[in-house]
Amino acid sequence: MSEFEQIANDVVTAMETAEYRISEFGYGAATDEAVSAVNAGLVTWLISSEERRLNGSFRKKVLDQLPNNDDPNWQSYISPQPTHSLKRRLEALWDIRIAYTHTAADVTMISNAQNQQYAIDAPRYINGCELRNNILMVNKLDFHTAVRSIVQVRDILK
Repeated sequence: MSEFEQIANDVVTAMETAEYRISEFGYGAATDEAVSAVNAGLVTWLISSEERRLNGSFRKKVLDQLPNNDDPNWQSYISPQPTHSLKRRLEALWDIRIAYTHTAADVTMISNAQNQQYAIDAPRYINGCELRNNILMVNKLDFHTAVRSIVQVRDILK
């Protein structure tokens, strides 16, 4: 396991207990919105880690570099094999980050039309995402797919 994978697994373990921890620290029962915001923090960290590693914009350094369809020779890090391409999964993660860092998760407030569409489509590509009254909710985010998609892109875009 790489150092990144170990750190990501540690963060995921902490994130999976977010609902319990929110109530444990005296904030009452955790709301879907609170858990969603904490989970989106993981996605933001994953994306910003890649931007730092690649020294540039995730869109330019990752999304613009990946083909629309996966290369059959790429090693798969997710079992069972995802039904959507790596690029589609990463576009969804990118726009979870955009939605939560720029618009308080309201997809109607995303000014870039392409990014707005990625955010609207995120529930199709990442399990645990849903649109609720134009708010992108990730309170049941599939951490495994999110982390493993980043591990896969790290292998492909060395």
